[in-house]
Amino acid sequence: MDEILGLVDAIEAAIHDAKKVPLSNKIMIEEVRMTSMVQKLRKMVKRAQEQQYQNEELAAKVMPVTDIRPEVDLNPQPIDDKVSGELTEVEEREAQRNAQGIKRGANEYADQILSRLQLSVTKLQKNLVRIDKNIDEGRKLIEEAQREY
Repeated sequence: MDEILGLVDAIEAAIHDAKKVPLSNKIMIEEVRMTSMVQKLRKMVKRAQEQQYQNEELAAKVMPVTDIRPEVDLNPQPIDDKVSGELTEVEEREAQRNAQGIKRGANEYADQILSRLQLSVTKLQKNLVRIDKNIDEGRKLIEEAQREY
């Protein structure tokens, strides 16, 4: 989602930085650059929709499993060694699944943080470009003022 917002910001920056048509409210935008960004945006939205669909399917599969509650035996009876060995294998597999889930969650969290960082860097780059343009325009104004005197 942050990638999409970053691209929307880039499109917005391109619009703001576009050359103005004299004596009108219109601007001139580089067609190739803008269509490229729109195509990227379209791909990102499609990918996000597919991910949302996959997440909904996964949630539908997981929800019934979470409703299962184990029965608690208040009078435990001795268990033979074979059943005890199978139980530890089951517990080990469950622990591995839990570990994989934790790793997956950590990777998703890291991806979100990196996406936010990328968005921040994009915004900073836009601001630097604007500042650079302002400096150039200021220098031109100073040069023009010096020529007039």
